[in-house]
Amino acid sequence: MWIRYGLLGLLAVFLSFTSKAQQVKPLGLPPIMQVRGLWVDAFGAGFKNQTEVNTLIGYAQTMKINALFVQVGRRMDCFCNRASVPRSADPKLAANFDPLQAILEKAKPLGIQVHAWVITTAAFNSTEPLFSAKHVMATHGRTAPDPWVTMDATGNSRVGKDEILDVGHPAAADYIVRFYTSLLENYDLDGIQFDRVRYPDSGDAQFRPLWGYNPTALKRFQTETARTDIPNPTDEQWSQWRRDQITNVVRRVYLEAKMIKPNAWVSAATITYKAAPRTLEEFKQTRTYKEVLQDWAGWTAAGILDMNIPMNYKREYDATQAKEFDGWNNFASTTRENAVVLSGLGFFVNKTTDSSKQLARALKTPGISGFVGYSYRTTDLDVLNSKKTETNGRKDFQKIFSPIFANQVQWTRAPTNKLSGFLGRVTQAGTALSNAEIEIQASDGSSLLLRTDANGYYGVPRLPIGKTKIVLLQRAGNTVTVSSSLEFTVIQRQVQRITDLVAP
Repeated sequence: MWIRYGLLGLLAVFLSFTSKAQQVKPLGLPPIMQVRGLWVDAFGAGFKNQTEVNTLIGYAQTMKINALFVQVGRRMDCFCNRASVPRSADPKLAANFDPLQAILEKAKPLGIQVHAWVITTAAFNSTEPLFSAKHVMATHGRTAPDPWVTMDATGNSRVGKDEILDVGHPAAADYIVRFYTSLLENYDLDGIQFDRVRYPDSGDAQFRPLWGYNPTALKRFQTETARTDIPNPTDEQWSQWRRDQITNVVRRVYLEAKMIKPNAWVSAATITYKAAPRTLEEFKQTRTYKEVLQDWAGWTAAGILDMNIPMNYKREYDATQAKEFDGWNNFASTTRENAVVLSGLGFFVNKTTDSSKQLARALKTPGISGFVGYSYRTTDLDVLNSKKTETNGRKDFQKIFSPIFANQVQWTRAPTNKLSGFLGRVTQAGTALSNAEIEIQASDGSSLLLRTDANGYYGVPRLPIGKTKIVLLQRAGNTVTVSSSLEFTVIQRQVQRITDLVAP
């Protein structure tokens, strides 16, 4: 269970401009705070040697792009030399070359932000061999004594050609968290980004949430709910439990990231399947919420994201999808109370002229603070279909978008003024205690309840400043008792690690 609490209260800024046919008016003065971002993926050329990095940064500078979301984590490997997971064995990656460090050294002097983009749960693709005895699939793949991969109810762990870590497994969840925090500890990043922070698509006509049946995860669910059955994929209690496991990872990464670097952005590229909801209740009926169990509206309400970037990959030439594009922008903008909202544009599913139309409409939406486009490598549908080279695609993109980006705009580090949170842990006999019920008694007399995650962690990003008491509750029927407690002082502009709460 997660109690939703506010974090940033940011004022979203936006810019409007008009589009007529294929001509878009330049952005006007004065410069404003706005994200102009590109996703830079690792599935092709882009940053795997110094020449590619030089080209990337040169293009971003020419286009007045102010933020690069660089895919350093593809399948629990890293396109960097200093992370908790093994270095990528991509044969195109230059020997001893650290792409992330090289991008930072080129981009930061130019005022271009660098955000480390990680596919949160992906671990393996059957078309590629395992490359390291230290890789998670070599140590905890499906044939290991303690597999960390997700499964369906039949025990199948292959999602198409992929295998995915199951966040319901405590060790897998911890491994994912450590990947993100190791990046912030070792590189001067402007932010980190979640991608595919969810369960896999169902692949069936009913869009049921089929995944999450890792044996350890399932046993945890049964223990915490006092059930002995194997639940149906659509069982509401089981769906909510799995949804909570995703949220728990997001929350813990957020709180640990803020302890390491308070002004680093924590963002997520989120799902926008089919028609857009208009309300939070309608959101809970979407495939995003019910099939892949991703509650990004809940994350922004809880203040455990700084930036939400819905991947609004809709084809402009399809009238239904064009309407969906506007609908998701409108809905996302209503969830911006505690997080900045950007529009994630799918350059790869549109002609460049259509992408410019979508951008114009997105930036007219009140509360949309900029965009991130997918991607630097595939700027146009014709590039995706091999009708145009990547280089020519970028040239054509530049022709259309350079007039739009006539003026430089800035983006800043994440605000820290409303941070006043903590991260704690409950242990018992030296072992993490999951699903423990905690009451937080704040300095202003208010209180809230929450439960610990798979590794015993709990916390919130924002509380009233001052003396705060944490109480570990124990229930027996209708009787509630306090089994242990601790006190600490909440400090403004910080997320602090507090002393472990020890259960008797």
